[in-house]
Amino acid sequence: ARLMGCCVQLSIMSGELIRRIVDSESLFVTNKDSEGGFDPQTLADVQAERFIVGVLSELFPEVVLVGEEGMKASSTIEEELQKEINDACRELESSHMESIAQWEICIPKGVASNLKDLTVFIDPLDGTKELLAGNRHAVTTLLGICVSGKPILGTIHQPLTEDRRTVWGGVGISGVFSHQKNEVMGQARPIAPPCQPSRKPIVVTTRSHGNERVKEAISKLGDVESLAVGGAGCKM
Repeated sequence: ARLMGCCVQLSIMSGELIRRIVDSESLFVTNKDSEGGFDPQTLADVQAERFIVGVLSELFPEVVLVGEEGMKASSTIEEELQKEINDACRELESSHMESIAQWEICIPKGVASNLKDLTVFIDPLDGTKELLAGNRHAVTTLLGICVSGKPILGTIHQPLTEDRRTVWGGVGISGVFSHQKNEVMGQARPIAPPCQPSRKPIVVTTRSHGNERVKEAISKLGDVESLAVGGAGCKM
C-alpha cells in the first residue's frame, strides 16, 4: 500500500520534471535502435527515469526496478537532480505514503508479499514518437507493480495535458480512480466500467507502429471500428 501510494504521487512528480524539459525545448534526441530503425530517446525520458529510480531505490531498496531506459540506482546523477530526488523522498515520506490503506490492497492467494518479491516496471515517458510529432496528449508516465510476477497495481499520468490527469487502480482497490492537477488522491473519482456498447466494438491500435500484421489481425476480428492512438498509456 505504501509503495502504491508512492508510485501514484511519484508519477506526478516525474511529470513535472518532464514538463520542464519539454517546455525548455532542450530534448537532445538520440536513437536507441541499432538495427536501422528509429526508436527515439530524449533527455526527458532519461532524467525522468533517473528521478523515479533514485526515489524508489532510496525508499524501497529491496524492490526490484525495471525501467524502459535501463537506468540504475548507481548511475551518476548530477547535483541538481539528486537534490530533487532528496526533496521528493522527504515529501513522500511525510505526506503521501499512507494515501492507500493496507486493507485496500488484496494480494492474490498463494503469492508472497515480501518487498523482495515486488517489481516496479517503469516507462518514464511513453509515447516519445508522439511527443516529437507534437501530440503532447499522447505522452504518459507509466508505473506498474507486480508481486511474484503477477501484476496487481498501476498508475498512468499525463504530464503534458492541461488537466494533468492521473489514473490509478488495481487488485483490491475496488476499481480504477482518476484525479487531476491541484487534487490529491483522496479527491479521486472512480471511473465507471464501460457500458454495453450500442455500436460495434472498438479496437484501439497503434498509430506509430502500424504494419500489415496489425491490419491483418484487425481484419480477422470482423465488423469492428479501428481507432489508432499513440502511446500505450493513452490507449488505456
